[in-house]
Amino acid sequence: MNDKSNLSVPEPIVQLQRQLDQFRSAQPHRAKIPEGLWQAAVELARQHGLYAVAHPLRLDYEGLKRRLEGVEPASCVAGSGAMIHITAQMRVLVAIEAVDGRKGIDSLVRVCQEKLSEDPITGCVFVFRSRRGTSIRLLSYDGQGYWLAQKRLSQGRFRWWPESNSPAKALESYEAQLLAGGRSARKTSYIYAR
Repeated sequence: MNDKSNLSVPEPIVQLQRQLDQFRSAQPHRAKIPEGLWQAAVELARQHGLYAVAHPLRLDYEGLKRRLEGVEPASCVAGSGAMIHITAQMRVLVAIEAVDGRKGIDSLVRVCQEKLSEDPITGCVFVFRSRRGTSIRLLSYDGQGYWLAQKRLSQGRFRWWPESNSPAKALESYEAQLLAGGRSARKTSYIYAR
């Protein structure tokens, strides 16, 4: 790395890159990276994010992602792993009207644009409920592409859903986490029922 690129890359990542460069220069082309270096990259990815680590270290993004799976930060949405990470600074919008559960990413993007009058590439997390109320979907854009996560209840339905006269309602990040976890932001009891 040159000095200009080091300015934007955190020092622990720069240090690991030096170790990786040293390993790569001493090994034949495409040699398997030692587990210790992978583990150091996983620890950095937990702190700085997958792309912020995989890109400067020239690591396989999907390989690093697979190694990171199974360790979920507390602020990740109910079982979604590191896909859609909801932080206090994020804007969360809930679509008040239920949507067809068969809609994919492109259809939900159109719903955001046409019905909610929102641009989905702003980094906002959009939450949609199926018509039957048995599943919710979260749509987010991370700068490279869209993430779509779904939680389908094995039993019962999501009973509580925000109400509003507008097509969408903003939620605080903790409310979205409670909603995705099957709890009401207004109550302390679970919100799904048979």
